[in-house]
Amino acid sequence: MRLELGALNIVFGPNGCGKSNIYKAIHLLTACADGKFSGYISDEGGLENIMWSGPGAPTDRFPRRLQIGCLTDEFDYQLQVGFPEKLPYPTPVSAGSDR
Repeated sequence: MRLELGALNIVFGPNGCGKSNIYKAIHLLTACADGKFSGYISDEGGLENIMWSGPGAPTDRFPRRLQIGCLTDEFDYQLQVGFPEKLPYPTPVSAGSDR
């Protein structure tokens, strides 16, 4: 999605169409620019809550990565965050040995 913002922006639509997601994405960019990314993620309940806050449990369609950016005449800012790709299970444990 690409969103070009002006001096005044009004976002409207029916319930559940993503208005709050746009608002939160802008706040996430602001937190990143202010060096407060970790605090923002924590305040929102962790990375999993950032990635999925819909009804029910996340499924295989659960997003694994989030990419968000901001492009102006003065700078280009991009953030990518997420979970590693799913590993085949069971995965052998290679750490935590008492030896």
